[in-house]
Parts: sequence; structure tokens; C-alpha cells
Amino acid sequence: MKSITSSPRKYDRDTVLQLLENPIYNEKALKDLHQYLLNNSQHYKRTLNYFATILTFDYVVIPLNVDEKDMKSGSFKRAQQKVYDWLEELNPKDTFTDIMRVIMGEDAAFYYLRELEDGTVYLQRMPTDYCKIVNKTRYGWQYAFNMVYFARPGVNIRDFAPEFEIYWREFLEGDKNIPFFWKILDPAKAYVFKWDEIDAAILLPLMGLFLDAIEIMEFKALLKTKTALENYKILFHKIPMRQDKDAKKNDYLIDAVDAGKFHANISSKLPPGASVLTTPMEITPINFEGAETRTNIVGAAEENYFGAAGTSPNLFGAATKSSAGLSLNIKVDENFVFPMQNKFERFINLNLKRISPKYRFKVKFLGITNFNRDEKFNEYIKAAQGGLPKTLVGASLGLSPYELDSLLKYENALQLISEMQVLPSSHVQSPVNSPGRPVQPKVTEKGEEWRDNQV
Repeated sequence: MKSITSSPRKYDRDTVLQLLENPIYNEKALKDLHQYLLNNSQHYKRTLNYFATILTFDYVVIPLNVDEKDMKSGSFKRAQQKVYDWLEELNPKDTFTDIMRVIMGEDAAFYYLRELEDGTVYLQRMPTDYCKIVNKTRYGWQYAFNMVYFARPGVNIRDFAPEFEIYWREFLEGDKNIPFFWKILDPAKAYVFKWDEIDAAILLPLMGLFLDAIEIMEFKALLKTKTALENYKILFHKIPMRQDKDAKKNDYLIDAVDAGKFHANISSKLPPGASVLTTPMEITPINFEGAETRTNIVGAAEENYFGAAGTSPNLFGAATKSSAGLSLNIKVDENFVFPMQNKFERFINLNLKRISPKYRFKVKFLGITNFNRDEKFNEYIKAAQGGLPKTLVGASLGLSPYELDSLLKYENALQLISEMQVLPSSHVQSPVNSPGRPVQPKVTEKGEEWRDNQV
């Protein structure tokens, strides 16, 4: 994994400006800058994590080309179980959330689909610096892999899919004439999950925050320096000189040896943050502080940062303002990441065609986020009460289709519905021989009017 992520150097504001002027030709340096900010800027790290984890990837599985008779057949149930097993092994919720973290930082995430004999399914991340986009297919972007990677010390080719050993032998023997060490990989196994699918160039999604994040760090350093200077004291120890008519040039009343002794004596008694200067000259202080002191330069930089991010600082601990405004801001952020669902859907559905060629299945992500789950649940429960599919309700509760199906079968097998009784509670029960809620002794004028109308 150390070869996949970089070990970035330190960046300053001027360097960042130069990199941002030409991002296409500074792709590697910008990725290193992303890693540097991820390690050193909590603002950037939390922003990236916020956008990467908004989506919950709750989904339903929809059979497409089957009728009611097919659904009762054993072959359909076996195909459905095969689809469920594949999805459970893939674990879209965790897998795609991890991929989103890579995408938000690097734009393109290069992965290779691994399906082992024991049924294990996972997406193996490939070293980004050794991958490049070369083509576009029905699977999305296609990439090539630089075989020189396997010549690096410490790299074990057996950690990759078995076919890479074949590619490596072909590369060494030159039989397949791999141009410039690049092997174009099968797009059915090698996937590029990319934020911007229109342009093959790598353009980092949060690149616009780099300068603001660097400025927050620099302003913090400036504020620290400013605070230190405010607490720093300098004592000017002036050496007296003869001022009478017989005074000569450099005619000191104290010689250099004695002046040095006095200087050393004073210096030894000073606390930290104070120093002494011994000089025969007049000292004129120069104040670099502006007419209007601005102490909250870090706060101003943070405002610029969140303004550039397009999200609310209230989500990250700032003083809460309007909850309605915050809710609208979250919806904008949700719409910012929603398009990524379609790309993950495409990846899954293309593989489901291969897994179940006879009975077609489709995965549909429901647009549920960590912020709108309650809203979506209420929406789907009302739809279910109107006769629409109840699987949407299960998905809105965070259950996968496999989990929902297993829970329903389990409850039916144990006959839990017939065995369970609703627990009695005071608010749904009335005393014996009572018509209902006790009459209130005190009511409002409207209540008195209502009682009179009932007589």
C-alpha cells in the first residue's frame, strides 16, 4: 500500500498557485498536494470525508425479464440467490464509500475486479501512478498498466490477479510487443471510477480548495507569530557618551569590557520572551501593525475556504444559524455527489448480466444519504401503504435485499407475526366503563363552545 499512496513534500502558497495554473501537466504534483493537505489540514480532510460519505448506497434489486410464473421456478430462485451472494460479497456500502474517498481526492480511482474460487468478490485498488486512461468503452474509461511496477523492490506480483503473471512474462519476452511498458487491461475487469467522465484528463474534484486550505495553515502560522511578538520584549541598554565640549569621537563613558559585563548581567536576569540590546545609538521603533488591527485572520480564511467549498461551516462545528438554510445547503451537497451513484450502478449491472444471463437483474440505488434517511423512509412507507413495493422501505432502513429476504423468511418460519402481541400502553387504553379520555375540568373558551354544541 505504500507504493499506492505518495509521501508528499511540503507546499506553500506560491507553489500551489503555480500548480493550479496548469493542472493537466501537474497531475502528479497535485495528487501529492492532496495527500499533503489530507495529512496536515483538518479542514480539507473533513471536507473530503464529508462529501465521500454522504451517500449510503442503499439499493434494491429489480428483476427485469421475468413474470410471476418465472419467479416461482427453481431456476429463477437459484439465479436470484447467485446475484444476492455476489452483491453481499462485493459489499457496495463499504466498498463504494472507500472508492468515493479516493475519487474525491484524485478524480480517477483505478480498480481491478477479483473473483476467487471460494466466492470472494472484491475490487483491488491499483497503484495510481502506474495507471493511465487510454480509451472509453461501454464499461466506461479503459486504462493501461505500466508493467515496470513489478520490477520495483518489495512488489509481489502474486498479490495481483493471476493474469498479471502472464502479462509480465509477455512483457519480458517481448512477444506481444507491449508499447512503452504499458499493458492495456480488459475493461470487463479493470475499472476506472471517475468523477468527471467527460474529460479523460485528471482534474481533482476539490482542487479549488487547495489554495484556501494552504492559506488557513499559513494564517495560523502568522497568528502564532503575531501572538509571540506581542509577548516579546526588547530592552535597549544605551551606552552613555561624553556630551561636553571636550568630547571626542567614540568617547564612551563606559568601556566595552564594562558594557559587556552590564549587558551579560541584565541578560541573565531576563525571563523567556525578553532580550536586551546594548548600543550607543538612539533607537526609533517602527510599527508594522495596520491602523485597524485584524486579529481573526484565521476565521476570515476559514470563511473563504467554506465559501469555495460551497458547503456550510455549520456542518463542521461553526455557530449554528438557520436550520432551514442548513437543510437547503445539505441538499445542494447531496446533489453534488448523486451522479456518482449512476456510475456505480453501471458497474454492478454490467456484471449482473454476466452472473445471471438468463434472468436479468438490475440494481437501483435509491438516493438515500446520511441526512435524508428519515425523509426517504417516510416517503417509502407512505408509498407502501398505497400498494407500492415494500422492499423500498427495507432499503431505507439500511437493509440489503439479501438481509431483508432472510429476515422475512426467518420471521415467517418462526411465525413471529402470529406469536407477537402489541404491548399495551396507557395512551391507547381507557379505564373500565369509561367512554374515553376523562373530562378536563378546565377548558378554553373554544372548548366550552364545543361542549355546548354537543348537547
